[in-house]
Amino acid sequence: CDLRTVPGMAEADVRSLLDGWARAAGAKIVFDDVLAWIPSAEIRVDHPLVAAAVAATGAVLGAPPPLSVFPGTTDAPWFEAAGIPTLPSLGPGILTHCHGPNEFVRADAVHEAAEIYARTILAYCGIAGA
Repeated sequence: CDLRTVPGMAEADVRSLLDGWARAAGAKIVFDDVLAWIPSAEIRVDHPLVAAAVAATGAVLGAPPPLSVFPGTTDAPWFEAAGIPTLPSLGPGILTHCHGPNEFVRADAVHEAAEIYARTILAYCGIAGA
């Protein structure tokens, strides 16, 4: 079983809930020692990096992206723990087409993503003309 966490979930609380459920079902849960707990990541909607990425995406694609929760695991928690502002997900492709048979990303989407990243970096760093 793979459980994706969201901000506010604590490892002890999740383990307690799952252990209680397993006991009631007459089962036992064995936690993976290597990937026992991966914390979630979160960035404030009003963070300057979010504003830069929204503006860059709007400029390149013609509309701002929807701000939402990303349901996958990324490196974002580790960057966040080191004090580095991180967008857990901003990239080309369609989530339902990734990590499976016939996975693909359109070539023009890769070029758009590169422009979005460049514009985001320039804006976040305060470089005029971003």
